[in-house]
Amino acid sequence: TFGGTWSKQRNTGVIWLTRYSKRNRENASRVKAVGLRNDTALLIWEKWTPDRYVETHAMKIDRNGKILKGPVALGSQVRLNRRGDAWAIGNKVYLLAGDSVTKSLELIVLKMK
Repeated sequence: TFGGTWSKQRNTGVIWLTRYSKRNRENASRVKAVGLRNDTALLIWEKWTPDRYVETHAMKIDRNGKILKGPVALGSQVRLNRRGDAWAIGNKVYLLAGDSVTKSLELIVLKMK
């Protein structure tokens, strides 16, 4: 506590959305959450090992965290910016990504069904 005494605590209400069995060897990084219609959201993240990118994934959830669709592997062509946001207009989700090798800016458009 703020007074210097011990206060037992616990986390409640955590909903695990990924099933990575070896958490010290695989993890979700660069997570983006985009609000969609009907109180749903699209979650997009990159799967990484401690030192290597694996691939990008997405899933659709409801307002209570229940998985409605996914996770779906988007492959390695959809890379996420560490700081950029994703946004939705209508039934499309937009992401911006930069390529340091080609010095280009890419607009990634995901069409939702």
